Amino acid sequence: MIEAPVMDSGINARGGDSFNFAAAVAAFGQKLRGGTYLEAFSYDEIENLARALQNARDGYLSERAADIRDVGERLLDHLVQAPQPVLAGLDPQTVLVVEELLLSDTLKLDREHVAAIVTERGGPTGHAAILARAMGIPAITGVEGATRLIAPGSRLLVDGECAEITLLPTDTQRQQFDARMSRYRRASEA
Repeated sequence: MIEAPVMDSGINARGGDSFNFAAAVAAFGQKLRGGTYLEAFSYDEIENLARALQNARDGYLSERAADIRDVGERLLDHLVQAPQPVLAGLDPQTVLVVEELLLSDTLKLDREHVAAIVTERGGPTGHAAILARAMGIPAITGVEGATRLIAPGSRLLVDGECAEITLLPTDTQRQQFDARMSRYRRASEA
């Protein structure tokens, strides 16, 4: 059982303050059989399920919300035959600043050109963050307001080890960062 507030979506079983996944899936199927418009209904229910997970008291469970959104987006894209976003062909040394990076999006990244990732949602145990680290891409997650505060084209330093972002770095900050990166690379290669 996932401890979360009960959503008034119609897919969760009422009864206390818990979210019953099995009841949610059963209700989802029942609504589809009832003729509800599939794409709109699917989006609402996927988002409700993701929100319930995101509000869970357990950090690991709350980070699974991104996985639900990922599967949901892929399902909806398939239903409406939407074009797939392109995360390739980026400029060299691009820092990707997004609300949320889903696992399937992370797999599509232009690894040669993405220098770092900053997301508003997610955490260090989210699948996208784990995959980014495995790909050698520094990632800082859970940065509230990142897409609002960091303008496209801004100069950034992203230190994934310290979870530190420097916006519009000075020459001194840049040199210190480069020295830390050199030490990190040497230690990684040893």
